[in-house]
Amino acid sequence: MSLRQLCQLSPAAVAPQQRLAVMRAARLVLADSQSELSGADANKLAALAHHLCDWPLLLQMQARGLWRPAVAEQLLPALQLGQFEQALHKVEQLVSSGVSTDWLRPVQQALLQELRQQPYPQAVLQQGSVSLTPLRFHHVADFIWQYADPSIGQLCNLPVFQSAEHWMTWLYLCQQESARHLFAVMHTDYGFIGSVSLQVFDGVGFFYYWLGADFQGQGFGPIAVHLLLQLGQQHLGMSCCYAKVFEYNLISNKAISKLGFQRLALRALPPSEAEVFYYRGNEKTSAEHYKHLGWLLNALNSGILLSE
Repeated sequence: MSLRQLCQLSPAAVAPQQRLAVMRAARLVLADSQSELSGADANKLAALAHHLCDWPLLLQMQARGLWRPAVAEQLLPALQLGQFEQALHKVEQLVSSGVSTDWLRPVQQALLQELRQQPYPQAVLQQGSVSLTPLRFHHVADFIWQYADPSIGQLCNLPVFQSAEHWMTWLYLCQQESARHLFAVMHTDYGFIGSVSLQVFDGVGFFYYWLGADFQGQGFGPIAVHLLLQLGQQHLGMSCCYAKVFEYNLISNKAISKLGFQRLALRALPPSEAEVFYYRGNEKTSAEHYKHLGWLLNALNSGILLSE
């Protein structure tokens, strides 16, 4: 796809299945040293990137002077990517440069509060090109792009979101659960690529994860899960962890085994008989697994009962 084709492309016409191809085409255009973008073309490319939630591309354009946002927008990519320390540094630069602080001071305080509230250092949440950042309301458009594949919700037992407001209500309710730690999975080159969730009850964890269709099978999921479980063990008091997967989800069953989880012989009663359970931690007897997993499923309000 050429620069001209990208600039003529209506952002609203890009389907989720086309998004990654368009993002890659835009990167090739920027990487081409022969490409000369006019101000009008740069603005169109930036508008396309904004619509696609392609925050890394906007950062590239900003670094090259091709995207010159208003002061209030300069923090947007860093905030969306969970780069709170970088965003705070930018705020401090703007304050010292004499920019009006009427709106900057509240942003600065919010960033400081965000960093203080995290019970773990930000460095724990990154490995190579993959990082985790707390899932927030401002991720709604990013989430929707990656969640477009209906199989994700079905395989993870997540809702079918009817609107952005529905998703925000769901996220708000998740945030009220003190045991739940919900993160966006970020990729350095592409931004939001999926989500991971960890719930810890009295040292016993339960997790799930999903990635958008474009980013599955590339090793990003295991890295995200490794970061999540490391976080649970080092900062959330987690001593062991359970997970559940549908038996027919062969890819996830294989992936979770590679993560060091042991498949349990326990089965669920109908209508949940397709669920299979996994465990990682210190060795337990079958009776202990039955007791602890049954207690955990009840704490999760899952409605799942184990067969004796």
